Amino acid sequence: MPTEYLIVHCAQKRAVWIEDIYVGETDALNPIELATGTYIVKLRPPDGCVPSFHEVVLLNTTLIKPCVVQFDVA
Repeated sequence: MPTEYLIVHCAQKRAVWIEDIYVGETDALNPIELATGTYIVKLRPPDGCVPSFHEVVLLNTTLIKPCVVQFDVA
């Protein structure tokens, strides 16, 4: 399967969890690498950020054009 790339932004440093597995931190220098597919992205701890999760479809991303999701501080 092709490798896809995801970057997660938040004003606060948070742990990034995908499908209940820790995969890295917000605003990391290197994107998170995943297989093509649909994923639920959450932050831990979950309180204080909105939305509570993002559902993303990773397809045809590159290192130069990764999928980017934004969580905001509530």
